[in-house]
Amino acid sequence: MHMYERVKPVRDEVARLRWLHKQISMYGYRCQACYGRPDWRGAAIHHIIRFRRSDEETNFMLLCGCCHDLCHDGSGPKLNLGVVCMVKFIENPDEFSLSRLEQLRGQPIELEPLPEWLQEKRRVT
Repeated sequence: MHMYERVKPVRDEVARLRWLHKQISMYGYRCQACYGRPDWRGAAIHHIIRFRRSDEETNFMLLCGCCHDLCHDGSGPKLNLGVVCMVKFIENPDEFSLSRLEQLRGQPIELEPLPEWLQEKRRVT
């Protein structure tokens, strides 16, 4: 197993807000995972690699409150790291850098196919 040396995260509030504005202007307030609109909890900028929350395009996703919760906790279906990375690759291929995400995490990441329940939700919305 190849181990990565952890790299310093980027801390840049302006970059985070610029990315959010770009996503909203391109897609509106649409969850990148389920394609739904944000619920009462609003939209959330999700840091794919949570460790020290590096503020860079490859590490951001716009999620509804429900999908954001599925990334962090709760029982039932989960959006694990491999699935989240696959969603990022599908939705923002120009921003996606698996090698950078692996550097931020300090470990390899294996992309996983979207689970059936998420594929169904994306078809319905």
